[in-house]
Amino acid sequence: MMPTPSTRPPALVCSAFASAAELDTIREVVATVTTWRVLRSRYRYYEIKIGAVSALAALEARAYQQLQPAPNDEVNSFLLDYSDGHHIEEHVDSNSLQRLNLLVVASQPPGGLFRVCGQPIALQPGDAVVFEPATMPHSVDPVVARRVIWSYGIVRRAAQRRMLLPLSTKVAVAVD
Repeated sequence: MMPTPSTRPPALVCSAFASAAELDTIREVVATVTTWRVLRSRYRYYEIKIGAVSALAALEARAYQQLQPAPNDEVNSFLLDYSDGHHIEEHVDSNSLQRLNLLVVASQPPGGLFRVCGQPIALQPGDAVVFEPATMPHSVDPVVARRVIWSYGIVRRAAQRRMLLPLSTKVAVAVD
């Protein structure tokens, strides 16, 4: 069952969240990955262990501060690699745990527009969007060429699902 608009928190866009140097580091990591996992035919992902890439420590710290995890929350980080023509239909994540994702565009050719609750969210390299994928329907329009995302998420334990912290608007701007 999809949540009603009145119960959804807003998606937040954080302009210029990642620096040019951080984007270069992410691109370097992408170039060295040899063990991608494949989902939905062309969508590849790779987990980056938190703290494993020292050049991303400041980016991870800002993501952590933006999302404000509870003491027992788990955090994780993934690279998402979308190839030419790939898209993802609107869905909510079906896992039993609540998750907040911070997506940082590392490369964005035309196409591959990200949508949350049907609303298009145009991102430039270095911008991020914060949303709750388990409660907010989201999708990706067909990609042209390639799109690479760094996804930093909080996985809330089932017992904490009902006590979600509201998304901070001090660091980000609400999407209209």
